[in-house]
Amino acid sequence: MKTLIQKGMGAFAGFAVVLLCAAALAPAASAQAYYYPVVSYQTYGPYGSYGSNAKSQAEIQALMNQLYALMAQLQALQAKAGHTYTTYTPTKPVQHTYKQSGYKSYDVDVETVDVDVEGDDEATFYGEVDIDDADYVHVWFIYGTDSDLDEETEDIKLTDDDDFEIDVDDLEEDERYFVRAVAEDPSGHLTYGEIIAFTTGDEDDDDDDNNDEDVPEVETGDAENIDEDSAELHGEVDMNDFEDGLVFMIYGEDEDAVDEVEDENAYSDVDEDGDDLQKVQLFSSIDGSRSFWVSIFGLDEDTEYFYRACVEYEDEDDDEALECGSVESFATDED
Repeated sequence: MKTLIQKGMGAFAGFAVVLLCAAALAPAASAQAYYYPVVSYQTYGPYGSYGSNAKSQAEIQALMNQLYALMAQLQALQAKAGHTYTTYTPTKPVQHTYKQSGYKSYDVDVETVDVDVEGDDEATFYGEVDIDDADYVHVWFIYGTDSDLDEETEDIKLTDDDDFEIDVDDLEEDERYFVRAVAEDPSGHLTYGEIIAFTTGDEDDDDDDNNDEDVPEVETGDAENIDEDSAELHGEVDMNDFEDGLVFMIYGEDEDAVDEVEDENAYSDVDEDGDDLQKVQLFSSIDGSRSFWVSIFGLDEDTEYFYRACVEYEDEDDDEALECGSVESFATDED
């Protein structure tokens, strides 16, 4: 009985060798037909022969064709497995994701230019973008009542350097907001403009109280984020019935020099005097009301500074005039 099983296994092994040799000699992707001799084998079991079976030339050809098809599928899977596909996902806001295959670096620049407040719950945001050599960019604004800027406008697709503006109409009345322009290049990289602050109107304000004699109102705000050599100075301006206000901040170590600025008629008349008096322009032309802040650097440590917000405008006689807020102070930290 052992002899019969051995004979049967030997015959089967011989058939496998024939198939493997045929596969090795034939090119994997060829469409050419190959022909093989008839192969016969005898099947044995514990009680003798189960019978014989013979594979014709046509049947072997069909089996080999199936083998070639399987080999072609394997080669295709191996080729596909050799590639790694990656995608680039930008930082917040995730709603805007415009990708292309392959990464290219662009030097896109975007600016937050201005905000035009309209009534108590509407505003128009203005921006400007330089798209470098990108085919296009998507631009929008993010805004909010705190530094999170967790609200955003619709986006606009631009194919050239251009100014852009977007209207919003879901603001809260008499609320201080911050807004920032954003641009996304074709690779998904985000570029941000500076942050501008503004305040919406109050629907309870009586417009009939306004007249041509109402001069701009300026409020000097708090000093925040103070350390040993820098601080953040805040302020607000309401132009009332006047237009095209030039807003600036005055600061220095000499309280008298800061206090006497209001005696001048224009921003250009204010002469800087080293540590005693410095000026920095914030907006060249604003209408309506606006909240703002500016960061100043290069201060002396453990030193008291005085500051105030001012606006230059043309009065009812078209003469240059200044209005300034109160003089406030802060002290830098000790290193």
